Amino acid sequence: MHAGSNHLITNGTLHEVASFILNTGFNSSDFASEDIALLEVLQPFEFGETTQPAKLPAQDEATPGGSPATVIGWGFVDVI
Repeated sequence: MHAGSNHLITNGTLHEVASFILNTGFNSSDFASEDIALLEVLQPFEFGETTQPAKLPAQDEATPGGSPATVIGWGFVDVI
């Protein structure tokens, strides 16, 4: 996988995937549904201008409707 780039196979840094967990609800015939996975990479990320850790709410922190969010990944984006 690449980090720190908005190009699928160029720029940024390359990280080898050691293991992954697919969402059990993922349906390969409907890529826009339940399309999420957890990846473990072998090489650590070096944070800088183009690569930053995801900013997540604290455990049990309420996230009100209308809160800004960042969508990261490759694929379809549905706006609700």
